[in-house]
Amino acid sequence: MNDPVCGMSGMEESAVATMEWKGVRYGFCSQRCYDLFTKQPEKYARKEEGRNMHNKHHDHTQGHKGCC
Repeated sequence: MNDPVCGMSGMEESAVATMEWKGVRYGFCSQRCYDLFTKQPEKYARKEEGRNMHNKHHDHTQGHKGCC
């Protein structure tokens, strides 16, 4: 599962929040990313369609929660 706002990947269990929008389940690394998505889901859902890599933050595998 990728955060559709910042692109953080591999956070199925560590997601701060999740929601379903138009039949797709999204996970978020932080409250900020969740809030941004809920304000403009169309903007971020479109980005997620073509994204397969986290490109805004470096390494989220070291136990870091909430990158934004």
